[in-house]
Amino acid sequence: RMDTRTQFPAYKVANLSEADFGRKEIRIAESEMPGLMALRKEYGKSQPLKGARIAGCLHMTNQTAVLIETLIELGAKIRWSSCNIFSTQDHAAAVRELVKRLPDYQFTIIAPPAGGGSGQFAWPIGGAITQYFAWYHTGVDIAGPGGSAVTVADGGRVVSVLYQNYGYGYHVIVDHGNSYTTLYGHLSRIDVAVGENVSRGQQLGLRGSTGRSTGPHLHFEIRKNGAFQNPLSYLR
Repeated sequence: RMDTRTQFPAYKVANLSEADFGRKEIRIAESEMPGLMALRKEYGKSQPLKGARIAGCLHMTNQTAVLIETLIELGAKIRWSSCNIFSTQDHAAAVRELVKRLPDYQFTIIAPPAGGGSGQFAWPIGGAITQYFAWYHTGVDIAGPGGSAVTVADGGRVVSVLYQNYGYGYHVIVDHGNSYTTLYGHLSRIDVAVGENVSRGQQLGLRGSTGRSTGPHLHFEIRKNGAFQNPLSYLR
C-alpha cells in the first residue's frame, strides 16, 4: 500500500497471511516478558507516552512486537523498520499491520530494500587463497597485507554491519537484489553503513584479522537464496 502523502510504500511486509500464526507467537513472547506486561497494566490507562512519536530500527522479532505494542498501549505513535532482513520474523511483522484499531500510518514495517546487482562478481581484493570453499568452510579466504582495501563485488545495498570479536569478526553483508548476497569478514575497519547503496568496486573496509582468525585475510562468501555458493564459480 502507498502512503499518498509521500508516494512511498506505507509498509512492506513479506507475507501478510502469516498474521494469525504471528499473533500466537507474540502471545507466547508476552508470557516471557513480564516487565513489559506489568508496564501496560500499571500505565495503560494514564497513557504517559501520549503524543510521543517514536521511530525504531531493530530486529523484527516476536519480542520486538511485544515492545512495540507496549509503547502503543502507553500512548505512543510508532514507525518501525527491521534492521536486518535475515533476522526478521515475517509472521511478527505481518501481525502489526493487521491490527485494525491503529490509526492509518501509525505503524509500518519497512524491510530494507535491496539494490540492483548485475549478477557478475568482481574480486573484492587481491591476495593468496589460503582456504577454499568446502562443506566445512562456507567461503574463500584471501590472505594478504592487513589494511588493504576491500571493495564491493557487485552493486547492492548494505543490509548488515557487525562488529564482533568472534566468528566473522568485523563484517559486512551486501544484498544485491537478485537473490544473491555477499559477506566480507574479518575486516579491520568498516567504511559503510546499513542501508547504504554501494556500487561495484566501492571500498567497504580494510582487510584485517578480527574475530576467529589466524592472520590478515578476507573471508568472502556468496549466497544465493541463503544457500552458500562457491565464490570461485562466480568471481571474474
